[in-house]
Amino acid sequence: MESEADYVLALKRNHKHLAEDVKDAFTGRCKEFAYNTLEKDHGRVEERTYTALCSQEVLDESQCDAWKNLSSLIQVDRLVTLSDRTERHEKQYYLSSLPAEAVEKISSCIRGHWGIENRLHWHLDVTFREDHCRARKEYAATNLNTIRKLALAIVSQQKDKLSLRKRLFKAALNIDYLKKLLKISLAGERVVNDYKFYAVFRENEEYTVRCDSEELGTIVKPPPVMSKIAIAGHVWEVEEVDYKHHVVYCHRVGGVVHA
Repeated sequence: MESEADYVLALKRNHKHLAEDVKDAFTGRCKEFAYNTLEKDHGRVEERTYTALCSQEVLDESQCDAWKNLSSLIQVDRLVTLSDRTERHEKQYYLSSLPAEAVEKISSCIRGHWGIENRLHWHLDVTFREDHCRARKEYAATNLNTIRKLALAIVSQQKDKLSLRKRLFKAALNIDYLKKLLKISLAGERVVNDYKFYAVFRENEEYTVRCDSEELGTIVKPPPVMSKIAIAGHVWEVEEVDYKHHVVYCHRVGGVVHA
């Protein structure tokens, strides 16, 4: 915000009163701007409706002043239909400095954020097979997660036609290629100042898992929204990830995890 750039921020649960006011605003009383998307992938259909309205028409002056250049409030209504015909429905809310009329641009910013998160978790799970790692003692899982993200950040800087998996394989066989990758990683500001570096290299502190006010336990790697996790002997679906306060909010779904 200090650089006068526009922003689109997810409204978290720690802003309880503001979140309630924003949620209550989408009742049709104010002029709304909407944009719809439909995505199909491997039998999964996801419909999203982005609705934006002017913040000044809903919030009082003190609430608007708390967020620099706040211009619009956004509701994202997501309906996911799985291949077995089951449906999952959720709503998320955002604040933005962009005008409500630019709802299509706002939707692109939100989808871009989801894309970065999903690509990060996909590479950790598929390229590095992190889910198959059985390291659990003390800080082993956290340390290995940090090393994987550092390796991913380094390999991602290489500009060639190879996939990330093939770059890792080639680096394991070819010392000259490995040196080339490491030289890129030691290029200083050219690397660490790139936003893509920070997109994959996040802090690795533990995340507290909560269902409403109940604390279920802790995990190292925050899962994507709407994914399922097993903790406390049950299966839970992730509703929201608060990266600032390291909290994962979820609700219980069908199924029991046996030891």
